[in-house]
Amino acid sequence: MRLDLHVHLAAAGVHGAELSDAFRRSVAYRFLLRSLGLPRGDDGALTEAYAARVVQAAETARELDGCVVLALDRPHSEVGLPLPGDLFVGNRVAAEVCRKSPRLWLGASVHPYRQDALEALDEARALGAVLVKWLPNVQRIDPASQRCRPFYRRLRELGLPLLSHTGREHTIPRWRQALGDPARLESALAEGVTVIAAHAGTGGERGDLATVVDLARRHPRFFVECSGCWTPGRFGELRELLSIAELRDRWAFGSDFPVPVFWPLLWGRSDPALRRRGREAENPLDARALAALASGLPAEAFERSARLLGPRDGV
Repeated sequence: MRLDLHVHLAAAGVHGAELSDAFRRSVAYRFLLRSLGLPRGDDGALTEAYAARVVQAAETARELDGCVVLALDRPHSEVGLPLPGDLFVGNRVAAEVCRKSPRLWLGASVHPYRQDALEALDEARALGAVLVKWLPNVQRIDPASQRCRPFYRRLRELGLPLLSHTGREHTIPRWRQALGDPARLESALAEGVTVIAAHAGTGGERGDLATVVDLARRHPRFFVECSGCWTPGRFGELRELLSIAELRDRWAFGSDFPVPVFWPLLWGRSDPALRRRGREAENPLDARALAALASGLPAEAFERSARLLGPRDGV
């Protein structure tokens, strides 16, 4: 089983999903609409068209057997009250998309400060969640906070890994970039949670890469994935991390779809045959998988992505 464990959803105009006006005006949002040929001005059509693209990509991929579709919970305050956010995709919305294909797996998102966090986590597991995704820089989550400890213990009991953004966030308006410091994930590791560092700490502070290597050396449950690393702010650091022997058996694969591959970055610094296949691939998930292989990602990372996930036995 070869999985992509980092595929984003975008939805609006349905109960349990929102896009802010500020995000709609952003360059990232306009690029998303243009690059995927999505409709403008009709939330229902946008939601349906985007979900159809994800389903089609998963169903027709040749390099992969499926992908994890990610929800994104709202930001919450220090006392656990929901706050306005720029992108919100609830777990039930993401689960409904996953029901459209056996090749789609649910990546739930539950804010640990929520007053009903543990109940919401149990509900996500019942929906079929195989991991929990955080974007701390945007969701206002401090992974090192003591208030996360009960949440970590429940994650461990449920057998769910935590896929947490590391490094800086460049797409969604962020609250505090320092929350992407991978060192803040040590509390989760101390509670026995399997942690997958999305983006492997690239695109952040220079010390983030050293932290990633240190965590991998000290914690057998710490893994890294390469999502979105074929972009100008991350590719050089990805190549550096791929050369480190201690990380070779810690890589998993994530694409960060719909974040694109900047193919010129790979010119002269990747396998030319794989690079050519990737540029010619019609399937967007195949293209990103081939970009990863061309860059030097170990082939076993694709199967490791599947092995790290919780059991898929939800409703």
